[in-house]
Amino acid sequence: MRSKAWKVIQIVLASVAGFVVVLLCGTLAYRAYRQHQNASASAIGTPKGIDEAMFVPICRIEQWVTIRGQDRLNPVLLVLDGGPGAAGSVFV
Repeated sequence: MRSKAWKVIQIVLASVAGFVVVLLCGTLAYRAYRQHQNASASAIGTPKGIDEAMFVPICRIEQWVTIRGQDRLNPVLLVLDGGPGAAGSVFV
C-alpha cells in the first residue's frame, strides 16, 4: 500500500515538474518572439538611415549621444533634459 502511494506521489511530482518546464519554455519563447518584434519595429531599414551612439565631449564632460533617423540629410535635434535624474532617453 505504501509503495502504491509513493508511485502516485512520484507521478504527481513529475507531472508538476513537466508542467513547470513547459510553462517556462513557452514563456521564454514568447519573450524571444516579442524581442524580435520590437527589434524589427525600431530598426532603421532605409539606405539613407542613421543609427549611431557615442560619447561626445560637451563642456569638457563626456556625454552619451544617440542619433537615429530614417534620412541622414535631416537636421539633428539636440534635446537637453532638465538635469540629473531626469533622463530623456525613455522618450526616444
